[in-house]
Amino acid sequence: MLHAGDGGLPYYSDQMAVRLALVWQREQVWSRLLSAAGIENLEVKQLSEYELNGRQIKNTIRLAQAMALNQVCFCCVYHSQL
Repeated sequence: MLHAGDGGLPYYSDQMAVRLALVWQREQVWSRLLSAAGIENLEVKQLSEYELNGRQIKNTIRLAQAMALNQVCFCCVYHSQL
């Protein structure tokens, strides 16, 4: 499918650009919120693949911290994937 007047770029290239921008934005949100929570050494790129908004990301981090405290261990990717 081609857009009229856009130089003949396929529709999927527009979708890909939007998807990449959203993943990049989620990476920024994950990175900022993890840093604010004092959590390091997590794979932000992997976490940003989940389609979560900022509020959901913040809640996920808080839940992971609570679970880690309950289990007396450091917060890790495992806690954020539960």
